Parts: sequence; structure tokens; C-alpha cells
Amino acid sequence: MPYFYHHVPKNFKGTILFPLNTLQAKYPEIYEIEISKYEGREHTTQQIIPLLDNCLWNDVIFMTAVHPQKIFEARDDAGWGKNLPQRYFKIDSSTLDQEKLAVYLFKFKESNVQSGVEVEDFTKYNQKDFNEYAVVPQATKDYFRNEYESGQKRIRLFYRYVPHILFKGNIDVSNAEIITVGQ
Repeated sequence: MPYFYHHVPKNFKGTILFPLNTLQAKYPEIYEIEISKYEGREHTTQQIIPLLDNCLWNDVIFMTAVHPQKIFEARDDAGWGKNLPQRYFKIDSSTLDQEKLAVYLFKFKESNVQSGVEVEDFTKYNQKDFNEYAVVPQATKDYFRNEYESGQKRIRLFYRYVPHILFKGNIDVSNAEIITVGQ
């Protein structure tokens, strides 16, 4: 059965995952913590997602089809060593409205500059393509290695080049399993 994964926020309240723009009104103190991950790249929050009614980047919930343990193993293989255990919601993809799903392909661009996203960077989610999205791309592994070799203190964009599964709306996680990875 295909699952999507979403990191459990440290200050998670309730049983509903909210997009950042909704979180801003409901839990402003948590929003301030979560929006800080866009520091230095605030323009990203204004990106439009064409396949989901031209909503904004912060109007969707971001997930991955890649099991997070695979991402942590790629991180370890790049030289970073073990990480503190992390918790993720394991969300049954069949419980989500398929019409509200899209994929940000996050393809490597030769210029190595992410100057913005284009319509062709997105595709409608189709479950038959799930296995294509559930693999850590070589570009991600290379990025992890380059971050390590350049002396960074941490991986700046942990999900770089990993296809992002986008859901427009809230997600009830009351029945989602929580898994722990990175051990």
C-alpha cells in the first residue's frame, strides 16, 4: 500500500496537519517556528502551484513518497553519520482526495540555481507512478555528499531533489501511524 510521509512537527497540536497559511491563523506561535525554515528564501513561499488552482506554496502540505529511513541512510552514506531519531506520520495515500494531490518533481537543473518553479516542474499525482517517486534520487545523494564535503554544519535543504507530494487542504492524522527513523 502506498504511503506518504510527513515529519511530525516538534510542537504539533491536535490531529490535523494544516498548510502554513492556515496554521498562521490557527496557531501563530507554531507558524512562526515553521516559517523560519524559509529564512533567506522567503520568495519560495510566494511560488504558485499551477495544478492546484494556482494556490500558493504555503497553501499545501508537503509530503514524500520516499520512506524517510532511505533518506537518512543516504545522508549517512554521504558521511554525515547518525542523526537523532526523527518521527514521521505514515499517511495512507488512499485516504486523501486524489484530486487535491500534485507532485513537485524537484528535478536537478544544470544551472544549479533554483530561480523559481515552472509549470513543467509539477505533475498531477497518479498512483501508478508511485514507485517512481519513492526512490532517493542520485541528485539528492550527490547534494548530501557536496554539503558534507563543503564543510556545512548541516544539510541546508534535507529534501532537495526528492519529489514532493503536495496536498491542498488539511490532513487528519488521527489514524496515521507515527514511525521513528534515523536510529
